Amino acid sequence: MKTVMKKTKIAAACAVALGLGLGAAGNAQAGAYTFAHSIVELTVFNLTAGRIADAGDFTTLSILDQSGALANIGSVPGIAATSSLTTPDTLLACQGVTCGGIAENDWSQIKVGHFGRADTVGTGAIITGLVNPIPASVGVLSEIAFDHTDIGTTSSNASDTTTFAFTVADPTDFRFDLSATTETESLLHTNAAVPPSTVGSNGTWTVSIFDDNNNPIFDWSPNKAAGGISGGTELSDNIDLTFSSTTAIPDGIGTGLLTDSGLASASISLAAGQYNFTINQTSQSSAIAVKVPEPAVIGLLGIGLLGMTAFRRRGNKAT
Repeated sequence: MKTVMKKTKIAAACAVALGLGLGAAGNAQAGAYTFAHSIVELTVFNLTAGRIADAGDFTTLSILDQSGALANIGSVPGIAATSSLTTPDTLLACQGVTCGGIAENDWSQIKVGHFGRADTVGTGAIITGLVNPIPASVGVLSEIAFDHTDIGTTSSNASDTTTFAFTVADPTDFRFDLSATTETESLLHTNAAVPPSTVGSNGTWTVSIFDDNNNPIFDWSPNKAAGGISGGTELSDNIDLTFSSTTAIPDGIGTGLLTDSGLASASISLAAGQYNFTINQTSQSSAIAVKVPEPAVIGLLGIGLLGMTAFRRRGNKAT
């Protein structure tokens, strides 16, 4: 009879220990956060004429503004995507339970909830005198927040590309002045500690000019250092527009909010002829949050064995 009672107690102890262990594992959530935002304002000067560039400076001028936003979370079916060929202001692309409370063109960090979002906006005019202006100021944003484990790679991408073809009748010197602000942050929450948990964001900004044979003659991406330009002259560079944040560090340690702002300027001399001009600005985020098996299977077995040993000792004393 005592033997039966001992076996019953041992079984009960194992069940309790296993149940507590599984409960702890079930509550061990993984989370992640990443964010990137940049806003760049560009002014184009006609140095030969001594003023801001105007539509009248070009013999021909055709414009194509393209913008797009994409959000994709592994646990949500489909992809939220928007795009426009006529304006750099796309509708918000967002996936996740938190999306209903997020407004379009909200450039602040949301941080709380479970979602991925991307958005773009453009305002002003680089060149005056146009009915459909080329935006002088463009902002792009991508953000991901996980408050629990999400499976697979999650991405949030925003991009804006402005392209225009033009012809100058006479040799002309141009100068590009920009003012920019960038923000980025990446964080893995406590318990998001096992591979392949990782999170990161990055941003880019590039301006390029091609001749009528599509050969690159000017390329500039300010990077807060000497260089970053070809085919022209960099006059100043106090902002890094190739920025990023990333972390695979567990236990809630992250990069903190990394911010930068500054000015940059470059110039180029163009001979009479036909050219294509492209500005490309992007923001991208990606995250994988994997739950720590806490306690692990070995831990569960250990708890069970401890429970069995304790009851066995008590049973031996009772006999």
